[in-house]
Amino acid sequence: MKKLALLLHSKVFVAAILSVAAAVSVVTAVMLSNKGSAEDLYRIIKVFELVGNANVVRTDVGDMTPYVGMNLENGDRLFTYDDSTMRLSLDNDKFLLMESNTEIELTASGDDADSMTRIELKSGAVLNEILKPLSEKSVYEIHTPKATMAVRGTSFRVQVLKDADGNYITILDVLHGNVQVNLIDESGNIKGDPVYVGEGRRIIIKTDRTASGNDPATDGFSYFVTDVGNGKYEKISDNISPITDILYRSFERRTLQVVYDSNLNGKLTLNKDIESEVEEALFGTKENAAETSVSPEPAKAEEKPAGEMPAKAEEKPADAETPSGDVKVQTSGDLKLEPGTGDGNAPEHDVVAGGDVKV
Repeated sequence: MKKLALLLHSKVFVAAILSVAAAVSVVTAVMLSNKGSAEDLYRIIKVFELVGNANVVRTDVGDMTPYVGMNLENGDRLFTYDDSTMRLSLDNDKFLLMESNTEIELTASGDDADSMTRIELKSGAVLNEILKPLSEKSVYEIHTPKATMAVRGTSFRVQVLKDADGNYITILDVLHGNVQVNLIDESGNIKGDPVYVGEGRRIIIKTDRTASGNDPATDGFSYFVTDVGNGKYEKISDNISPITDILYRSFERRTLQVVYDSNLNGKLTLNKDIESEVEEALFGTKENAAETSVSPEPAKAEEKPAGEMPAKAEEKPADAETPSGDVKVQTSGDLKLEPGTGDGNAPEHDVVAGGDVKV
């Protein structure tokens, strides 16, 4: 006790205590000064479910094998391959399903209240589900070659493909709500007035290459077309509406399943006509819907040939194995994505494996 009393009164001990107190005060001051700054803004962006093979390419990191619960970052490029799908969760109220053989680039900023999300769809198809109306300061856009689609809250599918001449075809199908479409000219400026596409409706855009010979996405020009069959598209006159009806059977089965489940679970309420069309495309007849299990088809796990998309990374975390044919869905342990994490690693998280998708 006598030694302890001497220690408490020593100059060394007092100096040490003052140093610790000073350090704590500095840290506290830094935390307070950063509160509300851009460094503290975060969004929960992650891989929500994965079937088959996919890949993530991150600047300064390279190829990464995605897994359920993996953090995603601004600037990530994502790929799916043959018979594979990947579904993303953004802020827990926006979901994006990548169909097979799809490539996107993700641009995201802000926080979950006021967010900016831009998806550059380079090829393939995505289903977008915005479950809650966006705030006035929030933005959610899909960018395709020389066209943009902007929404406030809705469900819609966008597909980008190429015709026999190497020109781009963009197909927009709106399942719920409305989507604003803007064409982009050769210089990257908005061309003409926006077109609004309502639920149950489709619009098709063609982007031709110019005399420069560059890829049409670089300096091509876009216009509305109609599908005349056999992979051919014809330009629509200015006095004719470019809007037609959705062809639901052109959707991948997994996309139909997600739309069906979201409607069934009350996440998005489809009108009765669209609900019937989705059920018929998915089950054959509406009567079969009640008897048919909605479960993903087993993935064949075939990789896209090299040169068209990056080959998938070879290694995957040991705790992130996905049984063949099953869908792993993130159900808890939300991941807060802070700027500059950079490694894509996720903390431990709970997953469920099986056919039922829980949102």
